[in-house]
Amino acid sequence: MANTISKIDRKSASLDFGTDKGATFRHRFTWKTGPIDAEVPVDLTGATALMQIKSYSDGSTLIELSTENGRITLGGINGTIDLFIADNDTALFDWTKGYYDLDITLLSSDVRKLLRGVFISHDEITK
Repeated sequence: MANTISKIDRKSASLDFGTDKGATFRHRFTWKTGPIDAEVPVDLTGATALMQIKSYSDGSTLIELSTENGRITLGGINGTIDLFIADNDTALFDWTKGYYDLDITLLSSDVRKLLRGVFISHDEITK
């Protein structure tokens, strides 16, 4: 599944995610900017990304995705952002609903809060 995130203003976009426990989670989207009829991908060359899914009950970090730990891959001039959680990691989820935001630190050191939303983990039925 792929989405395009268009950023004209400084607010983060809202996008909810979900996965089944025990399944691989992958999601790709493209960050674009500019007027609707002339959008171009944001150059993510040299950028880093960090996404933390936190518990609604106590605010603790449930899982972290980053360019450092390989759970986020940035696509340079194409503006793509790939999120990844392995099936053996989702199998360990002992929670059903968390919240997250996604920070992108550009080569200029500017930090953009790109996304925020809810992350739902559905119980595994078939094992």
